[in-house]
Amino acid sequence: MQLADLRSQLRFRLQEPQATGRFSDAELDSYINRGQVEVADQLEPLVETTQLSYAIGEATQPLPDDLLRIHRASIGGTRLRTTDPLALDATSSTWEGSTGTPTHYFVQGNDLRLYPIPDSAVTVNVTHSYLPADLVNDTDELSLPGWMEEGVILYALGLALESDMDNRSGNTYQKYQIWLERAIRRLRHRTIEPTIRVSLSRMRESS
Repeated sequence: MQLADLRSQLRFRLQEPQATGRFSDAELDSYINRGQVEVADQLEPLVETTQLSYAIGEATQPLPDDLLRIHRASIGGTRLRTTDPLALDATSSTWEGSTGTPTHYFVQGNDLRLYPIPDSAVTVNVTHSYLPADLVNDTDELSLPGWMEEGVILYALGLALESDMDNRSGNTYQKYQIWLERAIRRLRHRTIEPTIRVSLSRMRESS
C-alpha cells in the first residue's frame, strides 16, 4: 500500500475530509511512519544480510543505522558465537589485544567487535532485522508485508486521536494490542523458534 492510500485510510477512520480536516498531511504521515516503526520493532518482519569487511588488525566495523537485532554472524559459512567483555575478562586479562581467526563477536556501541582481532582480512556476513525507511512521497510503498498494514493504521490512528485529546485513543490502542497478539500467534505458527521483541534495542541479540 502506498503512503497516499494509508493516509486516506487514516482520514476515513478519523471521519474527516481528505484535505480540510484537523490534521495536515504531514502530521498524518508522521503517525504512519511511527506506526510502521512500531510494527517492525515488535514483529521484525524485515530481515537482510549485510557484509562487513575487516582489514588485518581491525577489531570493529560500524553496524547499519537501521539495525534492530542480529540473528546471525558468520565468516565463510562458519558461525560466530556471541560473547561480551565480562565473559572475556574472565578468560583472559589481555583479550583486547589478542589476534587470530575470529570466533566470537559482540556489539560495542554502534560497532560489531570481533574476538580475537583478525590476523588476516575477513568479511563478516551479518543477518539482522531492520527498521523500514520513512515513507515520504505519496507513491512510496510500505515495505512491511501487506497483512501488517492494519497494525500500522491502528497505531497511527491511536497517535492521531491521542494528539487531539480524543478519548477514543485508549480503545484504539487496545484494538492495536489485540491485533499485535494475533500477529504474534500467526508468526509463531510459521517459526520453529519464534523470538518476540517488546522494545527496540540494538543490544538484544540471539546467539
